[in-house]
Amino acid sequence: MTTSGESQEIITSPDAAMLNDLAETIGSIADEKGFREDWKSAETEEVEMNVVATKLMLTVSELAEALEEMRDYGIGNGKFGEELADAVIRILDLTDMLRIPIGDEVIRKMLKNAERPYKHGRRF
Repeated sequence: MTTSGESQEIITSPDAAMLNDLAETIGSIADEKGFREDWKSAETEEVEMNVVATKLMLTVSELAEALEEMRDYGIGNGKFGEELADAVIRILDLTDMLRIPIGDEVIRKMLKNAERPYKHGRRF
C-alpha cells in the first residue's frame, strides 16, 4: 500500500521530527500491545483497506466520546481532554503503521494554510 508521505519531500524541522518520533513511539506501543495483529496478518490490499477503515472509525468514536463528555460535563470537567488525547493517539498510531511522516505532513499543511485567505474567503 502506498502512502501520501512516500512521494513528498521530507521536512527538516524539530517540530516535524518531534511529531514523527511521537508517532513512532505510539506505534511501537500499539504493536507491543497487539493492536497491529490485524495489519500484520493482512494478505491483500482489500484487507489492508478494511483495517485502515476500522482504525479511522475508531478515531471517530473517540471524537464522539469527547463530544459526549463535553455535553455532560463541559470542556474543563470530566474526561474531555482524555478523549481528545485518545483520538490523537489513534491518528498517530495509524500514520506510523502506514509509514506516513505525520510531522512533515502537518508542517507542510500549515505552510499551505498560511497562504490561504482569511477564513478561506468565506463568512464562517
